Amino acid sequence: MSRIHPMESDDRLAEWGERLRLLVPIATCIVTLILMSFPLFTPVPVLPHLPLLAVLCWVLFSPSLMPPWVALPIGVLTDAALGVPLGVNAALMPAAAITVAAIDRRFADRPFELDWALAAILILSYQLLSAQLIAFATGVSAGGSLFVQAVSTILAYPIVVLLLARLQRRLVAQ
Repeated sequence: MSRIHPMESDDRLAEWGERLRLLVPIATCIVTLILMSFPLFTPVPVLPHLPLLAVLCWVLFSPSLMPPWVALPIGVLTDAALGVPLGVNAALMPAAAITVAAIDRRFADRPFELDWALAAILILSYQLLSAQLIAFATGVSAGGSLFVQAVSTILAYPIVVLLLARLQRRLVAQ
């Protein structure tokens, strides 16, 4: 008969560290959402869609920590925080995560420039679909303003990738 031994304090700390490691992608997505929802008085949304970029980056860096189903609650929180009709980001973020994961599996070794170009196409598609869903839900067209946000999101992609890659190497990669 085997005896169950209590965990040593080092083992407990290691287990808690592993649990916290799993929360890093979700926490960074929430932090980017908070940053994006700061009040900025402009006629159009000019801030990049930071939660979308965070989801895309985490799917690329650590797909096991950011499966598509995790993107769903992040999308719901994004809808609620930004005042977008509920379901727009909630539907599109998991779809974007699935798309990025499929591209990453198919074309694993690719240069950064290709990643950026693919992200640009995905971001433009995301914003176009967002505009269509918002127009469907509210009857108000948001296409032009979301195009400005798409451009700022595409331009912010390298910076967000750099910051989240450093964070991933320090906190997640063991």
